[in-house]
Amino acid sequence: MPDNFGEIYRDSKPGTLPWSCGTAEPELVKLVVDGTLREGQRVLDLGCGQGTEAVFLAVQGLRVTGVDRQPRAIVWAKALASFYGVRAEFRRADASDLPFPPGRFHAAVDRGLFHHLADGQRDAYAAEVHRVLRPRGLFFLRCFSPDVPGDWGPRRIRREEIRQAFGSRFETLDLAVYPSLGSRGLPIKLWRCLLRKRRRAAGR
Repeated sequence: MPDNFGEIYRDSKPGTLPWSCGTAEPELVKLVVDGTLREGQRVLDLGCGQGTEAVFLAVQGLRVTGVDRQPRAIVWAKALASFYGVRAEFRRADASDLPFPPGRFHAAVDRGLFHHLADGQRDAYAAEVHRVLRPRGLFFLRCFSPDVPGDWGPRRIRREEIRQAFGSRFETLDLAVYPSLGSRGLPIKLWRCLLRKRRRAAGR
């Protein structure tokens, strides 16, 4: 994972972060509208950043916990939750070593963390997400696809990399590419991957 996130947070305001689109993405909103994510469920936001999507989920009545390695991100996320008058927990933590007991969450979401992980970090990350989810819990992953042009920003993730990282622990319910926007209106194409925790991870 890059080491310059601290510098980016230090030198930026929430609305100018390169990965911020200012609101929850429609792809996440759909999961609330169609009842996939429901009021009262516990949801973990991995790499929550400034808390935009975590606060959206809290406004909708979900019990949200956001984790991020950057202290300033946690400060901003707490401030956003306070502004909206909702309860959400935000903790500084590494997604590959989560400070939660097994089976705590109904669902986990990740927009933009996985594609920053080094190859050697992926297995620990997938194992931790699997561990903290309840039986048949859902994991909603969004990350850069190979359709993002250029070589700027995070790594492009191939379909087979997603299957390799999660296939032994999760059942794939949906995997497709969709258009998205960053903070400066730059069009990008992300993977939308909805996974369900297997009752027993293969080989575990």
